[in-house]
Amino acid sequence: MVIATDSTKTFSANHTFTWLLRLVSLLHLKMTATQILYLNGILRKAGHFTGYGILSWVAFRGWTETLAYQIFRRKARVIRRWHLRAAVLAVLCTMAVAALDEFHQSFLAGRTGVFHDVVLDTMGGVFVQFVLLFYWSWKSGVQNETRQTLPSARSV
Repeated sequence: MVIATDSTKTFSANHTFTWLLRLVSLLHLKMTATQILYLNGILRKAGHFTGYGILSWVAFRGWTETLAYQIFRRKARVIRRWHLRAAVLAVLCTMAVAALDEFHQSFLAGRTGVFHDVVLDTMGGVFVQFVLLFYWSWKSGVQNETRQTLPSARSV
C-alpha cells in the first residue's frame, strides 16, 4: 500500500522538493535551492533503498514460514534459521515489485519509470538479506558458545 501511494504524482520529485523547501524555511536553515535539490534526491533514494529493504525483510519472513511449513508437512523437525532459498525468493519478490512500480510510474504524468531505480530498490533488498545472514550467523554462534560454556547435567 505504501509503495502504491508513493508511486503517485503526489510523491513526485517536484512535490517532495516543495515540502522539503517549506521544512527548511520553517526550521530557519540556511540552504541554497541547489543544496535542497541534492538533499531531496538523497532522501528520495534513501527512501527507495529503505522501503524496498523492508519489503525484502517481510518477504523473507513469509518465504521462511512457507518453506518451513513445507518441511513440517513432511514430518521433519523445523528449525527457524536463515535460508538461501527464502533470501533469493525475497530478493526476486522485491525486484518484481520494484519493476512493476517503475512500470506503473511510466504511465503517470510527472513521474518517470527508470531502470536504475529498480536496481537501487533491489540492492536495498540484497543489503537487508546480507544483514539477516550476518544476524543469523552471529545468533547461531552465540547460541553455540552458550551451549559449550554451560555445564552439562552429567558433569554436575
